[in-house]
Amino acid sequence: MLDYLGQVSEELQENKSKDEIIKDLREKLVQQEMNEALINELRSQIDFQKRIDSLTKSNKKCKTELARKSAELDRLNVEMKKLNSSLVEKYEEIIELKKFKLKILKKYEDCQVEKINQNKIFLTKGKSISRYNAKIRNVTKYKKTVELQFKESQAKLLNIEKDNQLCEAENDKLNRELHNNIPLDCSPFESNPGIHAINIPCFGLSDVLCSNISRVEGSWLVIRHQVFGGEENFNRDWATYREGFGSLDSEFFLGLPKIHRMTSSRRHELYVYLIAKDGSIYTARYDDFQISDENSGYALKLGKLFKAYSKGDIKLYEDMKFSTYDRDNDKHKDNCASLNKFGWWYKDCATCERTGLPSNLICGVHVKELTMMIRPI
Repeated sequence: MLDYLGQVSEELQENKSKDEIIKDLREKLVQQEMNEALINELRSQIDFQKRIDSLTKSNKKCKTELARKSAELDRLNVEMKKLNSSLVEKYEEIIELKKFKLKILKKYEDCQVEKINQNKIFLTKGKSISRYNAKIRNVTKYKKTVELQFKESQAKLLNIEKDNQLCEAENDKLNRELHNNIPLDCSPFESNPGIHAINIPCFGLSDVLCSNISRVEGSWLVIRHQVFGGEENFNRDWATYREGFGSLDSEFFLGLPKIHRMTSSRRHELYVYLIAKDGSIYTARYDDFQISDENSGYALKLGKLFKAYSKGDIKLYEDMKFSTYDRDNDKHKDNCASLNKFGWWYKDCATCERTGLPSNLICGVHVKELTMMIRPI
């Protein structure tokens, strides 16, 4: 038992030694771990210091680089200011250039407008030139026509001179026949009105109508008797009014050359006798009636109006030429003879300014009959 206890005691003693060893080992292990941790910490500190040293070096480098960059930045700022100043100047130049461009564009537009206007003017001038060329051609044609007319006028003048010579011979003959009691007017037929033969200068023995229908004593030679709306057509051409037409016992016109020859050989007075549709009578008497030759358009001369023997505002115009539908000698824009349907010494046309009615020779009166009579003074 004692042996067993001794054995157990020995074993316990051995176990106690082992525990102490284990404890010591554990303490050593812990110390070793602490040492390793410390070593690791030291190593970390060493590494950290190295890193700090490295960072310090890097920081120094960074500071150096930063200083260099700051200096560069300052330089760049100076450059930037210069660039900004230059940019402002360039911007102002650009604004000026834009203004200049706008002026150029405005001038260009003005030039385009002027070009268009010049083109229009050119076209107008071209048309004008064309018209002038046409006028020149027309003038050339007109010149040739005038030359032909001049030659014809010369031929007519020669014929007129021959006619004048014949007329003078006829006048001499009339003067000789005057002594044989052949009348030159209607004065011998005062008590015997009607159709009679007289000697008309340059025409010889001619039938005329002698009348005493006026309120003035004496016999008058009728040169025109017209019934408006009658059977005779007074809308005749120039040649017909020159030759005369109609019938002496009804309506007629004696002929412009005969009237010219009679009134140019001696002074005559004119008596105009109008009968209106309502039966009213209007008259006019002039003391120096004469018409010119054909070259002057058979222009009208009247002399003074005898107011004591006149009634109404009969429209006769001094110095007016005779007009027909084919020979417009009036002062109106239209052909009055064509509008009124009869030849006359027109100045203006039918409408009376006071009444607005067709005048038919007298303002506001619708004329039924017209009689024109002459006699020598």
